[in-house]
Amino acid sequence: MDNNGSNKYPVAVEVKVKYILPDGSQDIDTSDRYKGLVNKENDKQLFAIVGAGYKVAQHDEVEKTIIDTVESQKIRYELKSMLMNEGARLYTDLIFPDLKIDMNGQGNFLNMRVTFDNSYDQTTGLRLNIGAFIPATRTIIYLGESFSMSYQRHTKGMNVSNLAETIQKGVNTFQNKVRREFESMVATKVDIVLLREWCRAEVQAKEDSTDYQLPIPAKYFTMIKNSFDRTTITNVWEAYSLVCGILTLECDESNGEKRMSVDRFKQLSYKMLSTLKHLSANATI
Repeated sequence: MDNNGSNKYPVAVEVKVKYILPDGSQDIDTSDRYKGLVNKENDKQLFAIVGAGYKVAQHDEVEKTIIDTVESQKIRYELKSMLMNEGARLYTDLIFPDLKIDMNGQGNFLNMRVTFDNSYDQTTGLRLNIGAFIPATRTIIYLGESFSMSYQRHTKGMNVSNLAETIQKGVNTFQNKVRREFESMVATKVDIVLLREWCRAEVQAKEDSTDYQLPIPAKYFTMIKNSFDRTTITNVWEAYSLVCGILTLECDESNGEKRMSVDRFKQLSYKMLSTLKHLSANATI
């Protein structure tokens, strides 16, 4: 809700549904097992048909719960929320400006970031992701197993267990594990000439045989290869942040759309990070 007590986002209300049989009679048993979710302000807007046990978590309630939890821990934050799917889905993004790592000693920071998803149309449950963000380039960063994630189906409404503990664990992880992992990646050197040669060899192998498997899909790998060709890179961190920068563009949230899911982003970025570490460890780049 806003400061005036009004709802900031669409509110979903339940309505009964009727399943009609071919003979025109109502299938009461099926009708009782489902319900509809519509926009309170426009009952012609159907968000979804859901099971009878589905519990709505209202967007305003979700955002307020997150903000109240963060504020209770005295953490300064910057909030950005976005509606998608004609108001059926809420994406909330919090950046913590005081939780940061100076990446090059010149004020170029990596900040802790928390995102929270909720929906009325079953495109997601209550999903919390804790990761990082580079404000200067607006790049999303995930570093392997260092970050926390929780997911809850809509069977309990807005009843997210251990939210405060999860966020605090994320803070501790960011300040300790993530810093160590970041420092390790910076210390792992990369020969940019050999890295470029490896990328070209991979692309050529794919062109020679469609059955050849690149580390990640060709569309993204080619974009990354082209960026490596234009950029001076000295360590794994610089290479990985470039990879994440390209994938972030594919997660563009303009026009209320996210083209790549968080899970897909993590999958592709982790795969490239693992490959970069492996190549460096084996001195093949």
